[in-house]
Amino acid sequence: MISSLSTATINQYSVHWKNWVSFCCAQKTTPFNNKVNMIIEFLTNMFHNNSSYTSINTARSAISLITGNTLGEHENLKRFMKGIHNLRPSKPKYNDTWDPKIVLEHLQTLHPNDSISLEMLSS
Repeated sequence: MISSLSTATINQYSVHWKNWVSFCCAQKTTPFNNKVNMIIEFLTNMFHNNSSYTSINTARSAISLITGNTLGEHENLKRFMKGIHNLRPSKPKYNDTWDPKIVLEHLQTLHPNDSISLEMLSS
């Protein structure tokens, strides 16, 4: 199962897995505990510590993979994650986006195409 993951995913998951193990140790339970209420409590703590929806969802995925539980299909957890998304929606990757029409119109004014310098194209 782990070998199906990319190195980047393993790195993301390992942070959350370590936090989950610490949480379970504090609760005096095994990290392979797949009780949904315990997992929701852990994810709630993440929310109260200002974790983003994306981070909380990644933690859920990491726990699901290791415990072998299909957490994404559990009704209470689906509702919990929907609530987290509503309260703290994902932010767009970029604050601003370019209007490609403006760029394309400008490129049309530069003729002939085969003689446009790289400097002109990138400025």
